Amino acid sequence: MKKTKSITMKDIAQKVGVSIATVSRVLNYDENFAVSDEVKRKIFEAAEEVNYYPKKYRRTKTYKKILIVKAYSEKVELEDTYYLSLRVTIERLLRMNEFFAEIKDDNLSLEELENYHGVIILGNLEEKKLYSFLSKNLNIILVDFSCDNPYVDSVVVNYKLGVKQALEYLLVLGHKKIGIISGRENTGNMDMRELYFRKFLQEKNLLNENYIFYGDFTPHGGYMAAKEMLNLPDKPTAIFVSNDSMAIGCYKAIYELGLKIPEDISIVGFNNISISRFMTPPLTTVNVSVEEMAETSLYLLKDRLKRNRKIGKKVTISTELLVRESCKEV
Repeated sequence: MKKTKSITMKDIAQKVGVSIATVSRVLNYDENFAVSDEVKRKIFEAAEEVNYYPKKYRRTKTYKKILIVKAYSEKVELEDTYYLSLRVTIERLLRMNEFFAEIKDDNLSLEELENYHGVIILGNLEEKKLYSFLSKNLNIILVDFSCDNPYVDSVVVNYKLGVKQALEYLLVLGHKKIGIISGRENTGNMDMRELYFRKFLQEKNLLNENYIFYGDFTPHGGYMAAKEMLNLPDKPTAIFVSNDSMAIGCYKAIYELGLKIPEDISIVGFNNISISRFMTPPLTTVNVSVEEMAETSLYLLKDRLKRNRKIGKKVTISTELLVRESCKEV
């Protein structure tokens, strides 16, 4: 029988068009290596496509296999580096702790779930699909969303706190006319940031339904929503944007209309993706610690596997407002 050739880093390097050293440093999560998110994405995708196994996993059958499920479209990860960073950080921590991680989308067959010791789900999975997953694997960790199921672990962002931090800052600056560019989850539910935005401004008697617009969590979605909002005869003086990727599109729309940030309009984003501090001007945004999200997910996974725990835990990660230069007093 012909022996199957092992996939090596050289194969991945040739596929992506980079050096073997670059592939090695990316796959080994070298934090001191400066490389673009786009190159990282291509390397990880190529590794997944050819089913690359690091040498230490090829030598042993004792490692635990963990499945990372992406419950969002490829477009979202390509255009919102928050999800890319979260996935890559979780992969790094899993491998540092001698787990082997594989990545699939949420359309995998249920039988595949039985081949893994645990499942980490990123994004918002439909409830019906989640229950079908649980019929095949009980060691499920939800990251960046939660459900009422008593047997599932989840790690979530304190959206209520993050929205409150952003809006209180805008109020301190004197803004009363505040708009939002929100998005809709793939489940059809209202985004939690919009929910808390509405509640907060309703309590202040400042909510204006005419200032609520929607994108698709991508730069293009933010661009289209901002152009529509800024064509209103009575424009808001500040915009809260549900993620930084849509804020990128907002910037483009604002400049195309001949307006300036923050002189004409103030902008606050959410997530603190890496590019936000390099925008012109640097974006004021709500920081969500990807590292804390990933480390907490790993802790819950290890605890569940070690103790065979059945009762679910929910951990909420706090946020922090990063004040930069995209807002001004009115």
